[in-house]
Amino acid sequence: MKKLIAIALLTSSTFLSAESVQLTCERSMEELLSYYSNSKYFIKEYNKCKSSIVDYGIKYVFSFDSNQLNNEKINVDTIKYRCQDDKSTHYTNEMIVVHNKLQVIFDNGSYGISRFNINRETLEAGFENEINFSCKLKYSENKKNKI
Repeated sequence: MKKLIAIALLTSSTFLSAESVQLTCERSMEELLSYYSNSKYFIKEYNKCKSSIVDYGIKYVFSFDSNQLNNEKINVDTIKYRCQDDKSTHYTNEMIVVHNKLQVIFDNGSYGISRFNINRETLEAGFENEINFSCKLKYSENKKNKI
């Protein structure tokens, strides 16, 4: 039932009023540790994540107004959490709204641009062509009765 509500929220083109939505996308600790263990460059990160008390590897929280999904591009507030440290990183990103996906653009300065793609039907996500994040929706309390 929750997944149907999530799909309706992300695909609907008409909303009654401005509503704040949080889309949380997590990469599992297990998957991230597997990735880190295969690279000599990530030994420090691997050890920090292995001893971490959090249950995710990397987590992004995207916050935006659901009414804006009618637009081609919207601004989204982003918070990134990593298992290897207690810090969070805040961004303001542009999100491109496409029929079957949402694409959050990360401008990494001299490293170039990264695209985080979120499938609007399955809520699976990842950077560029990878699918290694699972997403969940959280919406404002008064939105529950308006879908």
